[in-house]
Amino acid sequence: MMRASRTATKRSEIDAIRCTVQAIERRARFYRNLIVAVSIVGLGSVGLAVAFRNLVMLAGLIVLVPLVGGFFFLDSRLVQRWRAEILDMSRSSEINLSSFRKTILQLRYLPAGSLQGMLSMLPPDAQADQEQGRLLEERFASRMKIQERRLLIATALFTIALLCLAGAAVYRSFTCGIAAGACIFLLLFLRRA
Repeated sequence: MMRASRTATKRSEIDAIRCTVQAIERRARFYRNLIVAVSIVGLGSVGLAVAFRNLVMLAGLIVLVPLVGGFFFLDSRLVQRWRAEILDMSRSSEINLSSFRKTILQLRYLPAGSLQGMLSMLPPDAQADQEQGRLLEERFASRMKIQERRLLIATALFTIALLCLAGAAVYRSFTCGIAAGACIFLLLFLRRA
């Protein structure tokens, strides 16, 4: 009986490791795709500006802001999904978090920085008190949602501000300049809030 329990725990720990490796691989794939997209947009915009001798083509660089903001948003969601899976395994007593940490840190082929960052989002040990653990989890999830919302708003405001600045420069429009200033003001206000 004890042996079957130990085998089930090891199998669950292997599932948790597999889940972690898959999350890191997905994060790496997202990052590689971001690098390719940034390179294509950056080189394309500069190349078109040089080829057509028209600085307006550089406005394509504005697309970089939502690309990077979207990457950070998707990466955050991916890490949160991984965290929820690991915590579910821990709550159902399938894995022990401290044992899981020790085991996965021994895998040298995983990128140390990404792994440490992900593991830091887990609680130090399984919560002894279920209610306290649930309360901490809700507080953490609430903070993450607020950060994600702020990221999306900041990305949108910064993109709009850059579009307005480009419009103000191209069309010599005072109204676009004022709109850009308003977006920048809102961005600064969001940063302080």
